[in-house]
Amino acid sequence: MRSFSWLLPMLVAACGITPHADVQALVAAVSEAKLIAHVEALCAIGPRPEYDRRATAATLDLLETELRSYGYEPRREPFDALMQEWKEATAEDGTRIRVLTARQGVKHHNLIAEKRGQGPQAATVCELGAHFDSVPYGPGADDNGSGVAAVLEVARLCATVPTDKTIRFVFYAMEEEGLVGSKAHVEELVRQERESEAALVLDMVGFASSAPDSQQSPVRIPLLAPVPYVGDFILDAGNFSSGWLGNLFEACIDAYVPELPYFSVNRLAGWFADSARSDHASYWAAGIDAILLSDTAEMRNPHYHQASDLPATLDAVFLRRNTQAVLATMLHWAGRVPGDVPFAARARDP
Repeated sequence: MRSFSWLLPMLVAACGITPHADVQALVAAVSEAKLIAHVEALCAIGPRPEYDRRATAATLDLLETELRSYGYEPRREPFDALMQEWKEATAEDGTRIRVLTARQGVKHHNLIAEKRGQGPQAATVCELGAHFDSVPYGPGADDNGSGVAAVLEVARLCATVPTDKTIRFVFYAMEEEGLVGSKAHVEELVRQERESEAALVLDMVGFASSAPDSQQSPVRIPLLAPVPYVGDFILDAGNFSSGWLGNLFEACIDAYVPELPYFSVNRLAGWFADSARSDHASYWAAGIDAILLSDTAEMRNPHYHQASDLPATLDAVFLRRNTQAVLATMLHWAGRVPGDVPFAARARDP
């Protein structure tokens, strides 16, 4: 099953893309080895719940070091939020127990890096984001080491490319606590009236299966949402206003990664409550266009929120193809600086 964007044929036709040699060169440079290495480095830290201050600090340090190596100047975006943590206590009978406590007003951080546009539309921003926390009982290779790895690889390959518009890379805290980090980030965008045209959010993009009946679904509706039964596709989920971005992503798959199956609930996902479970929903709530790209979590991955969510369970080819499609989407959205040499020609310069 491929795309169901035929529901809006005029928009699909308008979004057809002819592959550009300069974009193709960068798409071909996406590295499976680097992607898996990023996932392994995150999992080596261990589970990354926000209340584990050691793991969170190590994760932020890891991401900052990597982004700086690409030439970015990452910044931490602070926000105050509730922090839950387990503490040792003594029960009335004298036995030692663990008690969940909570503290309000604890400082947390999202992490942001920008690739500033160099053309007339430099003030226009598209965000590419993924949450870096995990559940307390799992290392989070797919959820969401895979999304973080893909964002890092796109950031690496975009770092020296001159674009018209600005690309902002965002790593959200506390997604597992109720989208807290992305809500704080979007609230800050609105408060400061900062430009943000749209966002692509990656949450679990590394698990695939070709086995029969490997894909579950909370709903299957003939013609409207005929979800495939084989879990080898990437899900493109967007609300009605963000359909243009979903169309662009799907067109980039067709142009640059045609071997990647995708299933589209582009424009339709906003009608289903189950589709608002990740950080893209924070943008929807603020009226900012956003799409979610996902392997559908527990609908496919048996290691979802388990200690077994390890790097070895990921499909490196699937993760690479998803990253390639996202990279092509960001480059087409951001645009080459008018009058500049093509990306590919620049890459061949001595």
